[in-house]
Amino acid sequence: MRVSNSELATRVSNAAGGNAVETLVSAPSGVALRVSAVEAGSAASLLSEGIGPGVEVSVERKLALGGPVIVRLGGARLALARSIAATVQVEGVDNAHGPAPG
Repeated sequence: MRVSNSELATRVSNAAGGNAVETLVSAPSGVALRVSAVEAGSAASLLSEGIGPGVEVSVERKLALGGPVIVRLGGARLALARSIAATVQVEGVDNAHGPAPG
């Protein structure tokens, strides 16, 4: 099921009121996301792979039976264990408000 960026932003915004956090595990596939935070325990290993706050990623696939989450980062694809992907908090990227002209 594909979800628009604005719908994802609404879901994340609504979830914030209920203290729920969107992570790479719970985020829908095929939507542009921005990493908002990474838990301290996995930050060093994820940063070495290029995943850190402010980085744009998308979930490509979630393999069955608790398998890894496949994440697209630029031209690369990374397989992250679900336990690691669950430590990466994300928010929707609003493409309608791209970078300021300049």
